[in-house]
Amino acid sequence: MLKQKTGKILTACMLTASIIGGIVFTSSSAYAASEAVQGKVSEVRTSKDAITEWESWMKDHAYKLESIQPVGTKGGEGQFKDLEMLKPLLHDKRIVFLGESSHGVGEFNLAKTRLVQFLHQEMGYNVLAFESGLGNASIAYGTSGTQNAEQTMKDSIFGVWWSKEILPLFEYIKTTQASEQPLALTGFDMQFQSPLLDGKWLKDDKLAQRLQDAEKKAFRVCQWNGS
Repeated sequence: MLKQKTGKILTACMLTASIIGGIVFTSSSAYAASEAVQGKVSEVRTSKDAITEWESWMKDHAYKLESIQPVGTKGGEGQFKDLEMLKPLLHDKRIVFLGESSHGVGEFNLAKTRLVQFLHQEMGYNVLAFESGLGNASIAYGTSGTQNAEQTMKDSIFGVWWSKEILPLFEYIKTTQASEQPLALTGFDMQFQSPLLDGKWLKDDKLAQRLQDAEKKAFRVCQWNGS
């Protein structure tokens, strides 16, 4: 997420707290290792002692998520209660990165969609930036309020994320366009995913077709050059 003077931006990459098996960890290290003083070990522990210490740390620093299922656009009472512990961690952060250890895990996409909704509804973040084409994502966002969510998904992000589990995120984006706080969509990759302009906004059909043909040709050249 990115905070600006006029708003906050949500970036899809990796949350500062890691999600593993429905548990959110909010610290950077599990436990301190034994200290060495002047080349000598000051403490010797058995593996049982280490495990006991680790379990104690887990009880103090792990939070259970009640659900990974996305919610609606209207904040219901208590629907984000299990995510409240993120507020003191993120209240002064401009950017929150959301990511995954594998692109193909549906549960990651569901959990991230719910996190996006929480950050948007509860903390005021209002821009979602994918690791996808800047131009394609921005143009797709311009039509997100009028076309179906699946088409916006396919027009804006790389195919590796096209899944039924991430579709609720784009349905949410579409729904928010009619609200007082729409969730904006953009990208931060310079790659082309498809031709950017189709000429539909031009009144001259012949000129629109020429523009569309030129865009397709430019897109093929970019693909050929690997850019």
